[in-house]
Amino acid sequence: MPQACHRALVLTAAYAGCRWGELVGLRRKNIDLSVGTLAVVEQVVELRGGQLLTREPKSLSDDVSYISRPASSSSSRLTSHSS
Repeated sequence: MPQACHRALVLTAAYAGCRWGELVGLRRKNIDLSVGTLAVVEQVVELRGGQLLTREPKSLSDDVSYISRPASSSSSRLTSHSS
């Protein structure tokens, strides 16, 4: 089991199927725990010199990618993490 500080990241990766850069690019404003969705609107990529660049994700076309959490996932863990 992941450490408590990584639990929300691991759960989100497992249930949402996001790429690493999309996970790192998530912001609280893009997560709606009341309806169980997250909006993938940006990703973070690391350039050769170690510089971080924020840009649109690969999967973003004309629309924002909204991902719903499955009913079996525990939003209480994510809620407690975001407090």
